[in-house]
Amino acid sequence: TGPTGPNGSFEIVVKIGATGNTFTIPFANNPATRAGETIMIDWGDGSPIEQVTLMGTGIQEISHTYTAQREYTIKVDGNIPRIVFSSNLAYGTGTPATSNQLQLVQVKNWGTSKWTNLNRMFAGCENLATVDGVPDFSMAIDMERMFQSCKNLVNIDLSSFNTSTVTNMYIMFASCNALTSLTFSPSFN
Repeated sequence: TGPTGPNGSFEIVVKIGATGNTFTIPFANNPATRAGETIMIDWGDGSPIEQVTLMGTGIQEISHTYTAQREYTIKVDGNIPRIVFSSNLAYGTGTPATSNQLQLVQVKNWGTSKWTNLNRMFAGCENLATVDGVPDFSMAIDMERMFQSCKNLVNIDLSSFNTSTVTNMYIMFASCNALTSLTFSPSFN
């Protein structure tokens, strides 16, 4: 079966155009016990849904090339491992963003995955302007640099973020120079 829609899928919007026609989702597979699990990707352009078998360790980059320059909603289903658009430890110190980072403009929905490690998930995604949906962070431990250098992020509502298990939020919003509003719940840690 394909992606389940607005509640079950992790959904992002990418703008394909000036920075290239290919978009890559970098899955950081960890631990190795995830090897052999399957995720499904609907690239949002009418192409067949792609079934991906996780390899278990390292970065597994899954790419798709688009034929038209416009915005696309990508839906990912399954037990999604960590996604990290910037594994570059030096990002924010003069390292230019990749075309992949510049194409991501919105997180529409977090889906049903139980996210654990969000370290650098959107770091360097300079055109990310909107983050919506209710994530399951009940098992999350690391949010270091999660939104670092998201230069078009103006406000974000964190009131639905369950951060009770998070132990690291170091420079979570570093270099988010346009950020003017953060909304928290009373129980935000």
